[in-house]
Amino acid sequence: MSRAVPHVTVSRVPPVSTLARITSPLLLLALTASVQAHPLFSAPFLSFDTGNSPYSVAIADLNADGRPDLAVANYSSNSVSVLLGNGDGTFGAKTDFGTGRNPASVAIADLNADGRPDLAVANANSAPAVSVLLGNGNGTFGAKTDFGTGSYPFSVAIADLNADGRPDLAVANAVLLLELACEEPCPEHHHRPSL
Repeated sequence: MSRAVPHVTVSRVPPVSTLARITSPLLLLALTASVQAHPLFSAPFLSFDTGNSPYSVAIADLNADGRPDLAVANYSSNSVSVLLGNGDGTFGAKTDFGTGRNPASVAIADLNADGRPDLAVANANSAPAVSVLLGNGNGTFGAKTDFGTGSYPFSVAIADLNADGRPDLAVANAVLLLELACEEPCPEHHHRPSL
Protein backbone atom coordinates (compact mmCIF):
# COMPACT_ATOMS: atom_id res chain seq x y z
CA MET A 1 0.00 0.00 0.00
CA SER A 2 1.46 3.32 -0.96
CA ARG A 3 0.76 6.53 0.89
CA ALA A 4 0.85 10.05 -0.45
CA VAL A 5 3.78 12.04 0.81
CA PRO A 6 3.15 15.75 1.15
CA HIS A 7 5.49 17.83 -0.96
CA VAL A 8 6.73 21.00 0.68
CA THR A 9 8.97 23.54 -0.94
CA VAL A 10 10.65 26.07 1.31
CA SER A 11 12.42 29.03 -0.18
CA ARG A 12 14.83 30.64 2.27
CA VAL A 13 15.66 33.63 0.07
CA PRO A 14 13.25 35.46 -2.22
CA PRO A 15 14.04 35.50 -5.93
CA VAL A 16 16.40 38.24 -7.09
CA SER A 17 13.56 40.14 -8.74
CA THR A 18 11.79 40.32 -5.37
CA LEU A 19 14.94 41.42 -3.54
CA ALA A 20 15.39 44.28 -5.98
CA ARG A 21 11.96 45.64 -5.07
CA ILE A 22 12.33 45.29 -1.28
CA THR A 23 14.62 48.15 -0.36
CA SER A 24 13.03 49.87 2.62
CA PRO A 25 10.06 49.44 4.93
CA LEU A 26 6.85 51.12 3.93
CA LEU A 27 4.99 53.06 6.61
CA LEU A 28 1.22 53.16 6.35
CA LEU A 29 -0.57 55.56 8.67
CA ALA A 30 -4.15 54.89 9.74
CA LEU A 31 -6.14 58.04 9.11
CA THR A 32 -9.23 59.05 11.03
CA ALA A 33 -12.28 57.50 9.36
CA SER A 34 -15.27 59.65 8.42
CA VAL A 35 -18.87 58.51 8.14
CA GLN A 36 -18.33 57.43 4.54
CA ALA A 37 -16.39 54.28 3.79
CA HIS A 38 -12.79 55.11 2.87
CA PRO A 39 -9.67 52.97 2.74
CA LEU A 40 -8.02 52.62 6.14
CA PHE A 41 -4.61 53.54 4.68
CA SER A 42 -4.08 56.12 2.00
CA ALA A 43 -1.31 58.03 0.25
CA PRO A 44 1.13 59.54 0.80
CA PHE A 45 3.17 56.48 1.76
CA LEU A 46 6.42 57.20 3.54
CA SER A 47 9.62 55.25 2.96
CA PHE A 48 12.79 55.25 5.07
CA ASP A 49 16.26 53.87 4.41
CA THR A 50 17.29 50.66 6.16
CA GLY A 51 19.87 47.97 5.51
CA ASN A 52 19.58 45.54 2.59
CA SER A 53 16.52 43.29 2.28
CA PRO A 54 14.43 44.34 5.29
CA TYR A 55 12.45 41.28 6.41
CA SER A 56 10.80 42.26 9.68
CA VAL A 57 9.95 45.39 11.65
CA ALA A 58 9.09 45.90 15.31
CA ILE A 59 7.84 49.10 16.93
CA ALA A 60 8.49 50.38 20.47
CA ASP A 61 9.87 53.41 22.28
CA LEU A 62 13.58 52.56 22.22
CA ASN A 63 14.98 55.83 23.63
CA ALA A 64 12.43 56.71 26.36
CA ASP A 65 11.16 59.88 24.65
CA GLY A 66 7.55 58.68 24.47
CA ARG A 67 7.65 58.33 20.67
CA PRO A 68 7.49 55.04 18.74
CA ASP A 69 10.74 53.93 17.09
CA LEU A 70 11.42 51.21 14.50
CA ALA A 71 13.75 48.21 14.61
CA VAL A 72 14.17 46.52 11.20
CA ALA A 73 15.82 43.12 10.58
CA ASN A 74 17.95 43.40 7.42
CA TYR A 75 18.36 39.93 5.91
CA SER A 76 21.16 40.64 3.42
CA SER A 77 23.21 43.11 5.46
CA ASN A 78 23.27 41.04 8.70
CA SER A 79 22.07 43.93 10.80
CA VAL A 80 19.18 45.56 12.59
CA SER A 81 18.45 49.17 11.64
CA VAL A 82 17.05 51.40 14.38
CA LEU A 83 15.13 54.48 13.26
CA LEU A 84 14.18 56.85 16.07
CA GLY A 85 10.72 58.38 15.74
CA ASN A 86 10.04 62.10 15.50
CA GLY A 87 6.50 61.67 16.85
CA ASP A 88 4.83 62.83 13.63
CA GLY A 89 5.02 59.60 11.61
CA THR A 90 8.54 60.33 10.37
CA PHE A 91 11.83 58.85 11.51
CA GLY A 92 15.46 59.91 11.72
CA ALA A 93 18.34 58.31 9.87
CA LYS A 94 19.03 54.64 10.56
CA THR A 95 21.68 53.35 12.92
CA ASP A 96 22.77 49.77 12.20
CA PHE A 97 23.70 47.13 14.78
CA GLY A 98 25.33 43.80 13.89
CA THR A 99 23.42 40.53 14.15
CA GLY A 100 24.03 36.94 13.13
CA ARG A 101 23.80 35.84 9.51
CA ASN A 102 20.56 36.64 7.63
CA PRO A 103 18.30 38.13 10.33
CA ALA A 104 14.70 37.40 9.39
CA SER A 105 12.75 38.59 12.43
CA VAL A 106 13.12 41.10 15.27
CA ALA A 107 11.19 41.46 18.53
CA ILE A 108 11.46 44.05 21.32
CA ALA A 109 11.11 43.62 25.10
CA ASP A 110 13.03 44.25 28.32
CA LEU A 111 14.89 40.93 28.50
CA ASN A 112 17.19 41.63 31.47
CA ALA A 113 14.83 43.56 33.79
CA ASP A 114 16.77 46.84 33.64
CA GLY A 115 13.78 48.86 32.41
CA ARG A 116 15.27 49.34 28.93
CA PRO A 117 14.03 47.70 25.72
CA ASP A 118 16.25 44.99 24.21
CA LEU A 119 16.19 43.30 20.80
CA ALA A 120 15.88 39.59 19.98
CA VAL A 121 16.74 38.69 16.38
CA ALA A 122 16.13 35.34 14.65
CA ASN A 123 19.12 34.69 12.36
CA ALA A 124 17.96 32.34 9.63
CA ASN A 125 21.40 31.14 8.58
CA SER A 126 23.55 31.45 11.66
CA ALA A 127 24.83 28.35 13.38
CA PRO A 128 21.37 28.39 14.30
CA ALA A 129 20.93 31.21 16.76
CA VAL A 130 18.89 34.08 18.08
CA SER A 131 20.93 37.21 18.75
CA VAL A 132 20.07 39.32 21.80
CA LEU A 133 21.18 42.95 21.79
CA LEU A 134 20.79 44.65 25.18
CA GLY A 135 19.51 48.20 25.03
CA ASN A 136 21.28 51.20 26.53
CA GLY A 137 17.99 53.10 26.94
CA ASN A 138 18.90 55.81 24.42
CA GLY A 139 18.10 53.96 21.18
CA THR A 140 21.51 52.27 20.97
CA PHE A 141 22.35 48.63 21.67
CA GLY A 142 25.34 46.62 22.82
CA ALA A 143 27.05 43.85 20.90
CA LYS A 144 25.02 40.74 20.16
CA THR A 145 25.00 37.63 22.32
CA ASP A 146 23.89 34.49 20.46
CA PHE A 147 21.68 31.75 21.89
CA GLY A 148 21.28 28.41 20.14
CA THR A 149 18.00 27.41 18.49
CA GLY A 150 16.68 24.75 16.17
CA SER A 151 17.54 24.82 12.46
CA TYR A 152 16.82 27.92 10.37
CA PRO A 153 15.19 30.24 12.95
CA PHE A 154 12.92 32.53 10.92
CA SER A 155 10.73 34.20 13.54
CA VAL A 156 11.04 35.20 17.19
CA ALA A 157 8.43 36.39 19.69
CA ILE A 158 8.77 37.41 23.34
CA ALA A 159 6.35 36.73 26.23
CA ASP A 160 6.34 35.27 29.73
CA LEU A 161 5.37 31.75 28.66
CA ASN A 162 5.76 29.96 31.99
CA ALA A 163 4.42 32.60 34.43
CA ASP A 164 7.75 33.09 36.21
CA GLY A 165 7.74 36.86 35.69
CA ARG A 166 10.58 36.74 33.15
CA PRO A 167 10.34 37.07 29.37
CA ASP A 168 10.85 33.96 27.26
CA LEU A 169 11.67 33.61 23.57
CA ALA A 170 9.55 31.55 21.17
CA VAL A 171 11.30 30.75 17.90
CA ALA A 172 9.78 29.36 14.70
CA ASN A 173 12.20 27.23 12.71
CA ALA A 174 11.85 26.51 9.01
CA VAL A 175 11.88 22.87 8.06
CA LEU A 176 13.37 21.84 4.76
CA LEU A 177 11.92 18.64 3.34
CA LEU A 178 13.73 17.03 0.46
CA GLU A 179 11.97 14.55 -1.75
CA LEU A 180 14.42 11.88 -2.76
CA ALA A 181 14.05 10.22 -6.13
CA CYS A 182 15.29 6.69 -6.05
CA GLU A 183 14.35 3.35 -7.50
CA GLU A 184 12.36 1.05 -5.24
CA PRO A 185 13.52 -0.03 -2.82
CA CYS A 186 15.31 3.12 -1.69
CA PRO A 187 18.63 2.70 0.07
CA GLU A 188 18.23 2.36 3.83
CA HIS A 189 19.46 5.88 4.56
CA HIS A 190 16.89 7.44 2.16
CA HIS A 191 13.58 6.50 3.79
CA ARG A 192 10.60 8.68 3.03
CA PRO A 193 8.58 9.72 6.07
CA SER A 194 5.36 7.81 6.63
CA LEU A 195 2.10 9.54 7.46
